[in-house]
Amino acid sequence: MGATQTAQETSSPAAFETRVLESQLALLCRLSPAALRSGFFAGALIAWIVSSDNSLEALLAWLALLLAVTAGRLWLQGHYIRHAAQLDVKRWTNIILVGLAINGFIWAVPCIWLVPVDPARQTVLAILSIGIAATAIASLAPVRHAYATLLLPFMRKIDRILFAAT
Repeated sequence: MGATQTAQETSSPAAFETRVLESQLALLCRLSPAALRSGFFAGALIAWIVSSDNSLEALLAWLALLLAVTAGRLWLQGHYIRHAAQLDVKRWTNIILVGLAINGFIWAVPCIWLVPVDPARQTVLAILSIGIAATAIASLAPVRHAYATLLLPFMRKIDRILFAAT
């Protein structure tokens, strides 16, 4: 009777959902490292774009914050991959989503506080920011709401750049 009960528990809809979420989160964690590493180089390009109107200290502080959040996300995702069998997948999904939201806010900083005065640089900043957000979907698609969690804080103030000249 115990074996039948265990088989029913593992074939229940909740158990199936948990296994699917485990696979989805593991896939996100395997896809994200390349995107996170290349994102730091995109951040350096953004820092160069906004450098004409901002102090070196502000740019370095933003890049350091971006690097710290990127390193934190890399560590969290690596930890999940290495220890997934012992971890609560729902809790870790929330942890990964919080990291994505923080990352989205960090990416929004140049579009809110470091906006260049030159309209041409503003346009390049907006296009690059939209491109970064668009490419994030490739690594974040496996987990429901992951892309929106990054995108909403990141793109919330992009209208400031796009419509500043009007």
